[in-house]
Amino acid sequence: MTRGYFVLEMKGLLHAAALMSDAYLESYGKEIIEAFLNNNEERLLDTLRAKMNEKDRTEMDRYICPEWYRITKKSEAKDYIAEYGYVISAEKLKIYNNGKLLITMDKITAKEWLYLIDHSDKVDACYFYSDEKLHSDYSNDRKIYRVFENAFANGVKASQFDLIPKKYSDISLSDDHCVDCWHRIDSPSYEKFLSFKKIPGRIKFIVSKEYTGWRAHIQLPYIRIPILTPGRSERTVMNMLREHIKRFTDEYMDFLRLSNLYNEIYKEIRTGVVTKKEDIFFINGKTITEYMDRISDYAADKSWFLQGKDFSLSAIKENLYHSWNRIVQKN
Repeated sequence: MTRGYFVLEMKGLLHAAALMSDAYLESYGKEIIEAFLNNNEERLLDTLRAKMNEKDRTEMDRYICPEWYRITKKSEAKDYIAEYGYVISAEKLKIYNNGKLLITMDKITAKEWLYLIDHSDKVDACYFYSDEKLHSDYSNDRKIYRVFENAFANGVKASQFDLIPKKYSDISLSDDHCVDCWHRIDSPSYEKFLSFKKIPGRIKFIVSKEYTGWRAHIQLPYIRIPILTPGRSERTVMNMLREHIKRFTDEYMDFLRLSNLYNEIYKEIRTGVVTKKEDIFFINGKTITEYMDRISDYAADKSWFLQGKDFSLSAIKENLYHSWNRIVQKN
């Protein structure tokens, strides 16, 4: 949960409300900016305070200080700072992220910031997405927001920015250290996920350290297999994987589409109602042949990654057939 505070700093006094979740810009942030623009900040503050329980509200009023939501000269390394702080003071709204000033606006520019928030997907695809990393990179977010601030101060409207998406902005490849089930201290193994904006689901890769170096694997619906060549480091393997995805984007997209269909059919077979008529088994009223034909028809116009190997049409059908047999043999 993304937490924060909404604070009115007036003559040395702090009037605040805790944001227990959804404190990011597109949620409570937008609501606070709208209230600031329309001079309804005190009404919104009262509404948010009413959502807090009495104990939390009393303790907050007693102990709250600026160091809770922004870094000051009194801040210490051990201090906990809320992820977001929305502070109205001297006719300005300042937004802090992890204690650092992110955005400053006044009543005139607030409308422009609302426009950017309403078009946050386009802003992200244009300014924050990295074609090199294949995911959004917010390490320079403060510099980018300063560009907008300066433009608005000079009378430029938010609608005048050409929000042209980066080449690969429909692709997202995570690069976190989400540990895999085979992870060990001496042999780390991390899950990486590839997704596409227009296709549900995601492809799972596993990047792990082996005896010969680091290696990338891809998770099929029924097995994981190694891909690409080994690398000397996790970074090397991730760079190879990114370039491979860029080169074979369409094949990876079809791989995901076919994986989705496989999982859908597998779920139907595993959870469906089994019936039998004249020595022929049916699941949800369908024969195994009908399920196989459904796969073949869907795959007919597609060219997917590993099509001629472990995820070939014959391998897909064989694994579904084994699943079918296991289910019907129980009945």
